[in-house]
Formats: sequence, structure tokens, C-alpha cells
Amino acid sequence: MNTLYHTQAYLSSIRFGVTYTTAKFITNYFIQNKQTFDTIDMIWYNMRMKNPLVMEPGRVVQWQDFVKEAPQFSLAIDGYVPGRNNYHIIGEKAPIASIDHHKGVDRIGTGATCKQVLDHLRLGLRGTYDQNGMYVITPFANDCDEDVCTSDWLLAHPEMVESTNANPAINRLVGVESNLDVTGGLYPYDKDMAFLGTLKAIFRPYKYFRNNGGLEERDPQQYLTVVSDVGRRITDYVIGNPIQPEQLDPEFEVLRVGDGWSLLHEVGEDARMGIGASDIKAFISVVETDQVGVYKYTLAKKSPFVRFPIEGLYDYLNIHDPAVSDNNFWSGSDTIGGSPRSTGSMLAPDNLFDLVQSYITDQQAAQQ
Repeated sequence: MNTLYHTQAYLSSIRFGVTYTTAKFITNYFIQNKQTFDTIDMIWYNMRMKNPLVMEPGRVVQWQDFVKEAPQFSLAIDGYVPGRNNYHIIGEKAPIASIDHHKGVDRIGTGATCKQVLDHLRLGLRGTYDQNGMYVITPFANDCDEDVCTSDWLLAHPEMVESTNANPAINRLVGVESNLDVTGGLYPYDKDMAFLGTLKAIFRPYKYFRNNGGLEERDPQQYLTVVSDVGRRITDYVIGNPIQPEQLDPEFEVLRVGDGWSLLHEVGEDARMGIGASDIKAFISVVETDQVGVYKYTLAKKSPFVRFPIEGLYDYLNIHDPAVSDNNFWSGSDTIGGSPRSTGSMLAPDNLFDLVQSYITDQQAAQQ
């Protein structure tokens, strides 16, 4: 058995492009759960060869079009199909589904995509995405952020995550990532919590890619490389391989203060955690781009209970921003959103501040 075990692990590492240490751990995991070597080989094949992530950077598809275009066993994740979740489970081409938490939903109450994926896996997703006894699923995504990377890893490792008594590292990873994602990084974790440094290290490939302009290039293969690199780090974390935590940089700068909100500049890479730990309840943050006169903005508030009219501001700023077009506009959820994704905004920070403050003042006057 020992010889067979090491042989199986070695062959898995060669065939499926993972480290020998990872292959040994997962092979042992399956053996402990009374899987035969033939079954193990089939599981590896399912995970690595039958579940390719389709990456189309920036593309957004409406549900009715996704059902027409996508093949059977497809799953749109994290905004590829925007809005409330959809489930085509019975009928032609079924199953096809979409999971999101960005638009038209209670973002905090819904939970991040990775949290929903974990719950769906534990509640029977794999039994529906089944083709002649084999787990087959094709995820579709338009980004390579932390939520997509985590969701894709979960979908590729159902045997490791389906049990509620699974490795507690999985529950912690998904729980903390979901809280940070649905709040736009504003969940009030203690900045000194050790796991936050580990989480930053796990997602380093994405942060490096984003910080160096990779997202703007919209190269599907580069996006997939990020997902793959993060996936390897998630596996290392889950199986207990050492990951060196990174130091957090939560610095931010207050540029101007309005009525119940602030205009900010996120200085540090982890500025949102600093904002989350502060007394600021609502804000707009600005990031300058490489183009003169073009800015990227994030609008956010910590909770729907904060009186900052984000959804009304989307419509208002769409009227005043010259960068807005039919498929490029200010949008988001009830707690976080931003400027036009494709082009950024042509509103300078001081101009934006005056517009937002004017809108809030008018709203307050109308309510008196």
C-alpha cells in the first residue's frame, strides 16, 4: 500500500501539474476516505481536466443570453451574469446557473460568491453537475480577484470542501474573505489579526497584477495565470504548507470632509482595513490613472444603515460625468460601487466633491 500510495502521488503530480507534496496530501486524504486508486485518478481528472475556467475579462452577460450561449454544466460566477442568482436546473441544456452578489441584491445579506459556492457545494451542487457519474462544471468569470480565485478553487476541490467538518482552514479562508469582499474591505477586523497577513500573502499574485496595471490589459491568459497562482497558494494554506504572512499597510489620507462622508486617497495597499477600523462610515476614494484628467473612484458605506445615498448618486453622477456611455457608467450595489469601469471618470476630485455634496444637501432639504 505504501508503494502504491507514493506511486499514485508521484503520477498525479506529473499528470496534473501540482507539487509532489500537494499530491501526497490529497492522495492520502482520499485514501482515508476509502477511495480506490482508480477513483482517485478519476477525481484528479475531473478536477484538473474537466472543469476549465472560462475567463473573459470585463465581459458582462445577461442571464437570458447566458442560457442561450453557454454549454450545459456552466456556472457564471461573481458578476459575469449580474444580479440575483439564477438556476436553470430542469430542461434543455440544464444545469446552467449564475451566482453573484453585486447588483440588485442585499450585498451583505447575500454573502460573497465564494461563500455561496461553498454553501452550494455542501448542499448538493455536485449531484446536479453530474455527467454519467462524473462531476463536470465550467465556471465563467470576468475578473481574477480574490473572490473569483477562491470560488474557482472551491469548485475544483469538491471532495475537500463538501463536509462541514472539512479542514477548518477552508472555513476560515472563506469566512474572512467573504466578510471583506461584501464590505469592500471595510469589515472591522483588528489590523493586527495575524491571519490578515496570511490572507494578503495568499492573494499576492492578484494584488501584484492589479497594482501593476495588469487588469487594464484585459488579457484572458494573464487573468487565468493569476487564478492558477493564487490557487496554488490556497492549496498550500489548506494542507498546512508554511506561508509567510505579509505586513499590512492600512494608511489612507482624508482629502475633504462632507456631511456624513469623506473624500479619501487610499495610500497603502490595505487602506480599506484602516478605513474599516476608523470612525469613517461613508466615503469616496480616488485613484489617479495614467491618463491625464481621468480618475477611478470607489463609493462605499459600511452598512445599509448608514445614511449615504449611494444608489441615488449613481444616477446623479451618470448625468454629470462626460465619460459615461450606454455600457459604461457609475454603478454598484447598495453599499459599494464606483465610476465607469471601462474608462474611469472625467470628474476631477474637487468637482466630484462639490457635486456629491450638492446632491446630499438637496436631498436633505427635500426631506424637511
